[in-house]
Amino acid sequence: MTAARAWCLLRHAPTVGPTGRFVGRSDRAILPPDAVDAAALLERIGQIDVAVVTPARRSRETLASLEAAGLAVPERRTERDLLEQDFGQWEEQAYDLLAQGDPNYWPFWDDPVRRVPPGGESFELVFDRAVAAFVRLDRALAGARVLHVGHAGPIRALLTWAENGTADAALRLTVAHLSPMSLPHPDLRGSGRPALAVSSSAMIGSPPQPGRGTGLAAGPPPATAAGSGTT
Repeated sequence: MTAARAWCLLRHAPTVGPTGRFVGRSDRAILPPDAVDAAALLERIGQIDVAVVTPARRSRETLASLEAAGLAVPERRTERDLLEQDFGQWEEQAYDLLAQGDPNYWPFWDDPVRRVPPGGESFELVFDRAVAAFVRLDRALAGARVLHVGHAGPIRALLTWAENGTADAALRLTVAHLSPMSLPHPDLRGSGRPALAVSSSAMIGSPPQPGRGTGLAAGPPPATAAGSGTT
């Protein structure tokens, strides 16, 4: 086998801190799941061979909370290229204040895939680096059952790429916190992309929902929206 046996993608737990702002590289702590929720989550995840986290605190703490609930993690890896989008000077800045005072804010929403937040990176770059990291890890972890505890942006990228989609399409996906998404294979297409059976928990085609912490969306959040920034 030249690829991982199966991938389970899991967005980290909700985080502590104000809502209604951009949260990409900000290193927030999590609100851990309670015992009942953690037990149900472990049942959905099943047995794994490798866990892949990012350097972000919310990724590492989510995995630690699952381990405390009983998840066995024989091996773990840390992958920087699966970090969330870097929003640069907009990190932890409130949407409503940016909308009123930053001349770059509204032009950004004309093309949120390719436009770059001041001092940050584009979502197009996030898409490309996440896919490259997945391909590299998938080959390195041949035969393994992999759990990736990560972030909305890169997870959207992987789900969309696996279905031959683009970065523009990825921003139309909703990825909920602590909702595991299964990517089983090893059936590979000629393109090298995995033929994936994506679970319904991926909510493909659902619009981003401001107010639920759903990540960078295809359009600007309402000035009064809470928690729709990428985490």
